[in-house]
Amino acid sequence: MIFNFLLEAVLLLVPLVYFKRNGLNAVKELGLEGKKASSAWKYSLIILGAMALVSFALALVFNFFGANDISKVADVLQAAKSASLFFVFTITVGVVLEEFFFRGFLIKFIDRQLWGEKKSQSRRAKARGFLQEYSGVILSSLFFGVLHFGYGSVSEIIGAVSLGLVLALFFKKYQNLYANTYAHLLWNAIVIFGAGIA
Repeated sequence: MIFNFLLEAVLLLVPLVYFKRNGLNAVKELGLEGKKASSAWKYSLIILGAMALVSFALALVFNFFGANDISKVADVLQAAKSASLFFVFTITVGVVLEEFFFRGFLIKFIDRQLWGEKKSQSRRAKARGFLQEYSGVILSSLFFGVLHFGYGSVSEIIGAVSLGLVLALFFKKYQNLYANTYAHLLWNAIVIFGAGIA
């Protein structure tokens, strides 16, 4: 439990220190401008629908191959439920911090580290255009999947990477962290109540 709180602190502090050191406007970088809050619910429902479609497709694939070990996640969450403050923190504040770090911060950070501020538009550069455009999306989603390793479920890791890709693609398109956060919170609530854990 202490490890989880420390991890959440890192998810908060690393971006804040980075923004401060580099003179970046955290509100703008994270897609948290006031005008974006008003359109967030509309986009969050679109994101939620995409997450449901991807999750449904993954469930079909896992069940077809007999590789659905998602019950391990329910067991871990059921055990965490006994520490009610930790459980509530994880499914609320934890989600906000995950979106803050993985989508709001990490996508742009990776893109800047790999490609710099300006992306070349030359014909020669188009060969690497896909990687240039989506490296932050892909790598942040893989790191998001690694974060879910503690559940002991291969399905959970693959699901987290896949849903992380959905969230990352929508963040890249709309630059609206409110929408991502609402969709992620709603998704976790549906999963937790649907599994009878809450």
